[in-house]
Amino acid sequence: MSRLIRARAPSNIALVKYMGKADALSNLPANPSVSLTLSGLATEVELRPAPGATGFHWVSEAPVSARAGAWRVPTLSDRGVARFLRHAERAAAAAPELLADCGLEFAPIEGAELRSANSFPAGAGIASSASSFAALTLTVIAAHARDPQAFRRTLESPERGSSLRARLASLSRQGSGSSCRSFDGPWVRWENAEARPLRSRLEPLTDFVLLVRESEKAVGSSEAHSRVLSSPLWKGRSERAASRASELALALESADFQAVCALAWAEFQDMHALFHSSAERFSYWEPESERLLEALQPWVESGHPRLGPVCVTMDAGANVHVLVPERLAPDWERALTKLAPGLPRLSDAQGLGARVIQEGEGE
Repeated sequence: MSRLIRARAPSNIALVKYMGKADALSNLPANPSVSLTLSGLATEVELRPAPGATGFHWVSEAPVSARAGAWRVPTLSDRGVARFLRHAERAAAAAPELLADCGLEFAPIEGAELRSANSFPAGAGIASSASSFAALTLTVIAAHARDPQAFRRTLESPERGSSLRARLASLSRQGSGSSCRSFDGPWVRWENAEARPLRSRLEPLTDFVLLVRESEKAVGSSEAHSRVLSSPLWKGRSERAASRASELALALESADFQAVCALAWAEFQDMHALFHSSAERFSYWEPESERLLEALQPWVESGHPRLGPVCVTMDAGANVHVLVPERLAPDWERALTKLAPGLPRLSDAQGLGARVIQEGEGE
C-alpha cells in the first residue's frame, strides 16, 4: 500500500447524554442518547505508508493539511497512544469483512504511520475522543480499500452510504462509545449497538462553546462512567434518559425548539447531579460555569426578550454549549459577548458526519 489517506470527523454534542454503560467492554450504553453532529470542531487523522515497518506507529505531528491555523496535536500519554494504536489494529482486523459486506475489495497494509490533530482543545469536554476515534476508524478502513475512490463514492452515496456508515460507527464505538455518533448527521440517535440519523424538521443550529476551561479535565469520561453507578440517583437514570430521548425525537420532528431547549436543560442537569452525588463525589463545574448557567436559565425557561428560545447543555466538562438558530447566530454572539466579556468562545455549524478528505501517493 503506497497511498496516503486522510479523514476528518467532527465532534458531536449530545442533548440526551451517554453516561453509564450496559457493557463496558464493547461500550454499549445504559440508555439511548441523541446528539447534534458538528462540522468545524473536528479531528483529522492521516495514515502514511512506512516501508519496511510492520503494524501502526504513532507520530506526534499534525497531518500536513492540518498544520495551519488552530489545529493542534493532542498530547497523549503512553496509555493514550496504546489505546489509539490498539483501535487501529482492531479496525485493520475488521476491514476485510467490513469492506466485503459493502461490496468493496480489500488491500492489506504492512506498516503505516498515524498522525492526528484537533481543531479544538482536547480533554476539555468537547468530545475529542468521539471525533478522534471516528476519524481513526474511517482512515484505517479507507486505507484498506483497494480502490479508495470507490470507497469514497460508496461512503457518500445516498443509497449505499448509510450501510457503510452504520458499520463504521459500530466498529468505532468499540474504541470510544460516543464516536459512533460522528458518522452521520445532523441529528443522531444511538441506542444499544446502533447509531442512526434521526429525522428533524428543526431549522439549522449554531453551537457556541463558552470555554470556561481549556485544560485536561481531572476526571476522564471513562472514570465518570464508573463512578456514577454509586450515585443514589443512578436508580431510574436509564428510564429518565430514554424518556427524554423519545420526547426529543418528537420535538425535532415537530420543530418544537422550545421543547428541545427544556429537555436539554433537564438532561444535562440530571447527568451532572450523578457526578455530584457519587460515593466519590466530583464536579466539572467551575465558578464561571455556575455563573453562566444562572444567567442563561431565565432565557432557557422563558426565552430571550428579543431572540427567543436558547438551548443550553454541558458535556462532562466545565464548558457551556449554547445552541441557537443559525439565522440568529450574529445576534446571539453579541448577547453572549455582553454576558461573558473576555471569555474565549468557539462556534460551529451543524454537520453531516465523518468524511475522507484526501487520498494520494505516499512519500
